[in-house]
Parts: sequence; C-alpha cells; structure tokens
Amino acid sequence: MADLPDVFLIVLDTLRKDFLPMYGGSTHTPNLEALARDSVVFQNAVAPAPWTVPTHISFISGLYAREHGVHEDEKEGGEHILEQMRAYDGPNLIERLRRKGYNAVGLSANQFMTPGSGFDRFFNVFTGWDYAPMIKTDTSVRQEATKYGTGHTEIVLSLLRRGEFGKLLEYYREYRRSHLSYQKELRAYKERGFPHLKAARQIVDAFTSSSYERPLFAFMNFMEVHEPVTEWEVLQQNAVYEILDLLSGGHVLGEGLMREIREGYKRALEALDAQIGRLLDFLRKSGLYERSLIVVLSDHGQAMKEDGHYPYYGHGAFLYPELIEVPLIVKFPGNYKIRPNEGYQSLTAIPDFIEGVIEGAMRDAVTGEVAVSEAFGSHINLRRWFEGGILPREMEGEAQRIFHSRKVIYKEGYKLVVDGTLGKIEEFKKGQTDVSQVDNREKLEDMLSELELFKGTERFIVPSKR
Repeated sequence: MADLPDVFLIVLDTLRKDFLPMYGGSTHTPNLEALARDSVVFQNAVAPAPWTVPTHISFISGLYAREHGVHEDEKEGGEHILEQMRAYDGPNLIERLRRKGYNAVGLSANQFMTPGSGFDRFFNVFTGWDYAPMIKTDTSVRQEATKYGTGHTEIVLSLLRRGEFGKLLEYYREYRRSHLSYQKELRAYKERGFPHLKAARQIVDAFTSSSYERPLFAFMNFMEVHEPVTEWEVLQQNAVYEILDLLSGGHVLGEGLMREIREGYKRALEALDAQIGRLLDFLRKSGLYERSLIVVLSDHGQAMKEDGHYPYYGHGAFLYPELIEVPLIVKFPGNYKIRPNEGYQSLTAIPDFIEGVIEGAMRDAVTGEVAVSEAFGSHINLRRWFEGGILPREMEGEAQRIFHSRKVIYKEGYKLVVDGTLGKIEEFKKGQTDVSQVDNREKLEDMLSELELFKGTERFIVPSKR
C-alpha cells in the first residue's frame, strides 16, 4: 500500500473553463497555470449535468444521471435530491478505494456535499463549512406574515388596512431582529473576504494542519466562483432575482450589473487560485506533490448572459456550453505526460480513470468518441414559488420551458441539443438552431440514433429522423 499514489479530486465548483488562461481566458491564475504546466490539460471535457448533485454522483459512480437516478425531475425539481443521494447504493469509487487501503477524506463548502447530506457517508472523515451568512428568522412569525402578502411592503400595508397593529409590531420586531443579526454576521463574513472567499482558506488550513494516514484519497469542493460574487447578490438573500431575470427577458440584471458580476467572478477565481497555491505549496514541501495524482475539474459552469444570447445568469436546467464544457487538468504521479486522444472527455469516466492510474495505467482513459450531458428539468422547485406567490402567476407560462428535460450529445465536432419534453431539436452543430438549414443530414440522423440508444427508459421524446 505504501507504493500507491495519493489521489486528490479537487472540484472548483461552478468554474467555467474560458476564464482560465490555459483555455484562452484572461484571469490571473498563476498557481493553476503552474499546475497546468506539470499536467495534461484536456480540451473537450463535458460535465454530465448542469448542476452539482447529479454530476458529483457521476464522479463517484461512473454513471450518467439517468443511470444512477440521483437527479431533479420536471415536477419537483431537486426537492428530494438529498433523499435520493442518501439512498444511492450503486457503483462507488470511494468505497473501492477504501477497500484498496485508501483513507478517504472529504472537505467541502458546498451545501449539498456536507455532513449529513448522504455524500459524506462514503468517507472515513468528512468536514463541511457554511460559505455564506444565513438569515435566521422566527418561522412562525414569517409563516403568519405570508397570509397578508408576499413582500415586506405588501404585508405592512395589508396589516395597516386591517388595523392589526399588534401583529404589525410583532412582524416589525422579528424583521428588525433578523435583519440586524444578518447584517452583523455579514460584516464578519466580509472581513474574511466574502463574497470572493467562501471557505477556501478554511479548507486549506484544515488540510495543511492535519495528519492523515496514507495512501490518501482527498476530495475537496471549493465554492469561491459560485454565486454570489457581488455584494448586490448577497443583499438579495436568495436566487429569485436570477429566475425573475430569465422570465422577464433581462429586466432585472442589466448589462452594467452583469459586468460587475463578471468582474466579481474573476476576482473570486483569483482569490481561489491563491488558496490553491497554498495547497500546492504544502504538497510540494511535504514531498507529496510529485508522487500524487491530482485531478482538478469543475462540476458545471455558469451562464452570464453571454452578449445577450442567453437571457440567464446562473446554472441548472439548460445545456449551454458555458454550463457543461468544463476544465479538466490532470497531474499524473511523477508528473508523467500523455497525449490526449481525439474526442471528448466525459466526467463519467473519472472513477475508472483514477483506478487505472492507481494500478499503473498511465494513459488517456477519459476520452471517448461521444460525450453526453442531460437535465431533467429545473433543479429548483419553481412551481412552489408560483404557488407561494414568490413569482407572479402571469410568468408561469413562460417558465414552463425551464421544466423541460434536455439532452446534448457531442460527436465528431457536432453538438446536438434536444428538448425531450417537446421532442424538438434546439441546436445542431455550433449554435445552429435552424435545422432546415442543416448541411450534414447524415450526421444529424446518426446523432439522433445515438440519442435514441442513450435515452433509456425515462420519458424523453427523441425527434424522428427526417
């Protein structure tokens, strides 16, 4: 067991590859660039889902979401995702590594990957951090207040009209107490670098100050570039503004604010890079760096209203390239270099790839001819938001497209996106949405056949070949 390499699976949550210099980006990330020089940088990695939980289960199972079953659905969104994760008992890389003698350690700032989430049960030790301040309110007062309106102004006016001054005072006291408590907590977080630092320092401190039995499998999830990345987002206190922006055609997040968000994203990435540098320096000084397998990747990216052609800021539900085409940087033990094969790197190949390297197979086992990504609706239960009055009912019709299931297939330079609720081709090739103008009908029919084979038994309509 002493000869087995240590393994680091480092997830830079929500990181788009086009912000990194090794993929053509302009963000100052000297530590990730130094790692890339010792590594193999794969150019065509595709996340199997556009959000956290399905992709992470794919990381450990080697299965797509339709196969492992831990994913959102059109009716409930991701409402029951933690129950599904706790019930998962399929193929599991971490358990296989533990049987080989590995000490499995998890460190995460992601709310879905924390102690008690179900993901933690696979590890010997798992530690989680809250990366953002939370508003703590009296639930009974809050629930009572929703009978009178959906926002502070509406609630206050309704109580005034009714002459219920006692309830108004109770509501005001609770609002003021929770607001002041939140502001105090927020100031403490901001002193630690929030919203650009979200527990990366704590994760690195915890790892570098601990002693672990080896061989070691270390999983780390860093949330620095996950929203919020600006103070404006923090003060919104929830994700409603993102969905509102999508449904209202961009009336909430103007271009000026989006520039601020993109700049905040870059600043968060630079802050994260500095912490990754601390981690890598520790591994070098400890003699662990050269002998370790280090896999750095993202579970999904982030849409940022790209020049106006995607009216969306956030992730989940859609299969835009900014959401599913992700970085994949692999440093082999001994800094061994390989030449990647032609094709696409599906992140579902990560478990077999890691086991192969442990067993001495220094080769590209992540690249294949085809890569697939899929969404089963919104990961947020939007219907509850409409029913609870958080989103106006008149937007519900426009919101239906968010609930649609989708799949994308990459093959031989082509990309096919299908809305499986309507059985409609949304995109073929690079950005080509007018299928009547397709220049390679044979390739389109070939990829539709691939999709037919892939769809499994779930309800998903594949367009008929023409």
